[in-house]
Amino acid sequence: MGETGDLFERLFRLNEKLRGPGGCPWDGKQTILSLRECLESESAKVLSAIDAGDMENLCEECGDLLYNILFIASIAQEKGEFTINDVLRRQYEKIISRHPYVFGSVMADSPEHAHELYLKAKREGKK
Repeated sequence: MGETGDLFERLFRLNEKLRGPGGCPWDGKQTILSLRECLESESAKVLSAIDAGDMENLCEECGDLLYNILFIASIAQEKGEFTINDVLRRQYEKIISRHPYVFGSVMADSPEHAHELYLKAKREGKK
């Protein structure tokens, strides 16, 4: 699986342990809705670290934001709504479909043209 996949899996499973029997009572009580405030807070911290150019803090805050997303996906999985694999698969397919100039036969002759093609693919994908 490789180090990245292994670490990702371990982080996701850590949340399952925290929410499970003998885990953390606070984590176990959370819902997708109750995590909204945490998600907003962590997103703001990421933006603040970017604005400050503080890469060490950005690394930490990206981790916190990622964990919150995994937390939400874990709750959704428990409820049978969707799995983390559904999230990953959908995002993978979306990124490929929005970059036809990389993964298809369309040519982009500048960053601006690439962005136009990206936006066009995004609009077409939402139809």
